[in-house]
Amino acid sequence: ALSKLGMQTTEDLDVLDAKPLFGWNYTPHPDAPNRGSCWGITTSRTCSDGMTGVPLFSSYEQGEQRTGLYRSESFEPGASLSFYVAGHDGFPDKPLKQVNFVRLRDSASGEVLREASPPRNDVAQKVEWSTDELAGRRVYVELVDGDTAGAFAWIAVGRFSDERLNPSDAQLRQAEAAALIGDFAITELRPAIIRIIGNTQQPRATRALFASAMLKLQADSRLAAAARVPSIAGVTDTTVDAAMNALVNSQPDSVEPILEAAFQAASAAEQLGLAEQLAVDAIGMDLLLRLMESGKASARLLLKPTVRQKLEAIATDSIKQRVVRLTENLPTEDTVIEQLIAARRKAFAMSLGDAAAGKELVRKNCLICHQIAGEGKQVGPNLDGIGNRGLDRVLEDVLAPNRNVDVAFRTTTVVTHEGKAYSGLLKELEGGRVSITDSQAKETVLPAEMVEERQPSTTSPMPSNVGDTLSEAQLRDVITYLLQQRRQTGG
Repeated sequence: ALSKLGMQTTEDLDVLDAKPLFGWNYTPHPDAPNRGSCWGITTSRTCSDGMTGVPLFSSYEQGEQRTGLYRSESFEPGASLSFYVAGHDGFPDKPLKQVNFVRLRDSASGEVLREASPPRNDVAQKVEWSTDELAGRRVYVELVDGDTAGAFAWIAVGRFSDERLNPSDAQLRQAEAAALIGDFAITELRPAIIRIIGNTQQPRATRALFASAMLKLQADSRLAAAARVPSIAGVTDTTVDAAMNALVNSQPDSVEPILEAAFQAASAAEQLGLAEQLAVDAIGMDLLLRLMESGKASARLLLKPTVRQKLEAIATDSIKQRVVRLTENLPTEDTVIEQLIAARRKAFAMSLGDAAAGKELVRKNCLICHQIAGEGKQVGPNLDGIGNRGLDRVLEDVLAPNRNVDVAFRTTTVVTHEGKAYSGLLKELEGGRVSITDSQAKETVLPAEMVEERQPSTTSPMPSNVGDTLSEAQLRDVITYLLQQRRQTGG
């Protein structure tokens, strides 16, 4: 493990501060089964200029039927960006399938700025993009393998002119070292792990890797959940740093506000990963339930088999009662919604919308309850910075609004002494009055003394039929605009 980290002794920590390369993160392809990452590193390809033995990211070695996206960290490009690419996009005697690509995307909007298909050649060919007009913009490189065929269905990329993008033996050695430290509980290297995960210049993927190794030296369900925070695309750098500090300092009691922020930024799949870590013991389960009771985490997670099975094995009577209260009135969310989210995700990945048109749709349909950049009403949650959550979570928030509802924005049904019922967002007003604002932003104000019963629910006042009221193109416009509403990730 020492040699793989470039260390001579356990005290040789300064070598760990070398400027790191960019981290790359795997994401399942939206239009293919997730069989695990297809991406590895190969040194077996030859380049068109005769160079051999150089490391390339490759989707061949893991099996050509595997698919996936591989995305770099964001960066500001120079005047140009070049790289070498080998591979195929379907059988040579057939037209290109248009499913394998190298892309340059805008970090804020996801817009495809440059795109190259593989050359249909086992020898890597050079590609050069002029990027001088992109000065000042932050971008990322995306490698796409969307071909599930068993032959002529791979891509290999490397030798980027920006050296930070290139695969290296150092990355492989780090992964092997992290595995060794965790598997063999090498406590002598705990200072090395602390140095790596405490280095804010390290890629999130690297910090998450060593955070997992740290957990094997000090098991705690709450810290295990914190270790997953760097893998959540929508969380801020501040939240990542707080999670790593809790891990380094063995402070599980400090994790709750960190996980509140993480759950609020996480997609359904990312929330499930956090919940699975917390559900391994009673103290973690208690924290998970508190997050659900406050509306920070979705109670629907309790219905997932990987959480439910753990819960049934360890839950006390008290925890079981809380679970019943959280799940007994959950609104139904059938497969139609899941299919709609998947379809809209796929459509968005293929083509962005018009942000200007999306802004007008948001102004017309959303700002009657929400506010962006000071415009709109402050009835529902403020939408400033919503783009930091990423595509998956924003789609869920728009199309499945009952999935993640903060306790402050849940629907309450008020029944008056006259037998009239009003449902919406309830607020206490001065002068002994209450206000109920419904899904159409219509506000009803009543004297509090007229209210006979209040029935809180777990649902949102937001309409749940946005997927029906907006066309696919309109929704793409809205999502494109919302993804541009970003805050600096340091705050």
